Amino acid sequence: MVWARVSPAARRRMGRRIPSRARRAAISVLSPLVTASIVLLGWELIVRLGSYQVFVLPRPGVVWNRARELLADGTLVTNGWATMREAGIGFAIAFAIALPLGYLLAHVPLLERLAAPMIAASQAVPIIALAPLLYLWLSNGMMPKIAAAALVVVFPLLVTTITGIRGVAKEYHEVARVFGAHWWERVFLVEIPLAAPVLLGGIKLGFTLSLTGAVVGEFLGADQGLGFLLNYYQANLDTPALFATLLALGVIGITLYSCVSLLERIVSTWEG
Repeated sequence: MVWARVSPAARRRMGRRIPSRARRAAISVLSPLVTASIVLLGWELIVRLGSYQVFVLPRPGVVWNRARELLADGTLVTNGWATMREAGIGFAIAFAIALPLGYLLAHVPLLERLAAPMIAASQAVPIIALAPLLYLWLSNGMMPKIAAAALVVVFPLLVTTITGIRGVAKEYHEVARVFGAHWWERVFLVEIPLAAPVLLGGIKLGFTLSLTGAVVGEFLGADQGLGFLLNYYQANLDTPALFATLLALGVIGITLYSCVSLLERIVSTWEG
């Protein structure tokens, strides 16, 4: 009955909209599969044409079988969880520092000008150069890896926070003041929601970078984690296991990136 009341023009528009949505959904699902298939095919061809030894460049099938073995005995799961835990805690620390500091710098330009040289200098030093100092200051255990993850993430989050907060139009601040909003209401009900798309972009980048920081920290001293596995398999010339560990890192990174991208779409739909 309801459909009968819809005008023919509206029906045609709805009919066009539904296939377009289905087409976009299909493209978003199929595009990664097509890309992965092309990469695997090219990889297989390179190995066959070059006649590479397994310890130099293994075939995709060999890597897949080795990955299944490492999953079955729990090696990838246990060490992957260790890296994710270090990266997650490091990201949380960086987020807790970058969000309030970025908000403050966005509203106090003088403070930003004073802090900018120090922030730029900190980013000029690669994390691999700081990692030995982190082990010297924080000893062994999780703390050096957590600190490495936090240091890698804090700058992108800080920059996106400043950009997002400054991108909120002044009209919204004026409307909030007219209605007598308190400062915390302006922050949590006006500025952060309107800056959310930019903030989520920084969070999306920060999640993947936190994995990089944790792995770099594990390179220099660890008894577990995916970085530890990379060192171990490299020393033992177990190249299929090395590729399987890199594959596990890629899967974790893509999963985190996709989760934040989904949240980003939800926020953009809500805003629209």
